[in-house]
Amino acid sequence: MKKVIIASVLKPLNDTRAFYKLALSLRETNKYHVNIIGFFAKNTPTEPNIVFSTLQANHRLHYTRLTASLRFINLVKKYKPDLLVVTTYELLPAAVYLKKKLGFKLVYDVQENYSLNIKFNQTLPNWLGRLLSRAVSYIEKRAFKYVDHFLLAERCYQKELDLRDAFTILENKTTLKPIQVSPFQLSPNRPLTFVISGTLTPIYGVEEAVNWFIHLNKEAPHFNLSIVGHVPMQSFRRRLLELVEGHPHIHHELSSTPLPYPQITKTVSMADLVLMPYQQIDSIRYKIPTKLYESLALSKPIIHAPNHLWKDNTAPYSAALELDFLTPPTNADFLSNLHTHTFYKISPSTEVTWSQESTKWILLVDNLLG
Repeated sequence: MKKVIIASVLKPLNDTRAFYKLALSLRETNKYHVNIIGFFAKNTPTEPNIVFSTLQANHRLHYTRLTASLRFINLVKKYKPDLLVVTTYELLPAAVYLKKKLGFKLVYDVQENYSLNIKFNQTLPNWLGRLLSRAVSYIEKRAFKYVDHFLLAERCYQKELDLRDAFTILENKTTLKPIQVSPFQLSPNRPLTFVISGTLTPIYGVEEAVNWFIHLNKEAPHFNLSIVGHVPMQSFRRRLLELVEGHPHIHHELSSTPLPYPQITKTVSMADLVLMPYQQIDSIRYKIPTKLYESLALSKPIIHAPNHLWKDNTAPYSAALELDFLTPPTNADFLSNLHTHTFYKISPSTEVTWSQESTKWILLVDNLLG
């Protein structure tokens, strides 16, 4: 049985893409043993031919992160993989060093354009962001010639990283089974719960969405908002808690560590509408969030910030309304659009699911290790 490592530093061991998509797809073939290396997670699943190795257990800015690559090297040497999948630039130098020593195949799973994220995501002072952005680009470009194949979670990464060959696009489609529904409208008197979920940072537009909802709630007091997710920046978590304080129609679970995927999915399943208020900056506007595919599979109406790509993906199903959370329409206009729109005239099918991506992934690994 061939051995495969899927490695990250800050992604939890039960990460949606690493575990539920890449690892479980390989396990189903009964040809591969998978070791997922990443951030500590409680209650990791027990699955045949899949093991978990904690690389980092402290918060993202803890000093132990400086030695993560050394721990990673020891784990890889001990496991001796045939294929190493690295999901972060942070481990690329160590991966290249190990490839020269151990001779495995190396795949870089590009889940983010890290250089672009650092530049635009407003988590660092401008001067430091520019410096680190250039450093990440340098690390990646130096390592790219040693990478046997690239996985791209977004189509835009091919152009952004100037990749001409040896890449496969594996989009972040959902592992959820699509729910078939009849076309429906949301009646004016129906109590509705909106939900914001996932990783919560300033650029994801959470504050704008909360302020919009507070204003809307005055007109529609039978509406509720649930906010559930991982808030990696403690200063932002405090801001959110202050913002929602005193608003009984806003319910929240703001965690300093990633929440289990099933917990997030359950919350979204219980809601009536999904909010996607992302700021339309260059590190976001060309990507399709996983929650869009998940919302489509669950047949949940979506309210998203203006984005042509998202609109193109939701329009065939009549699944979404666009809303500029910075300059929203009047409450009356929004409620009129909401209550007169017919959602899901067509139900999504396998085109929003991971099944086709899984086939491409298995074929790629078979070819690399065949």
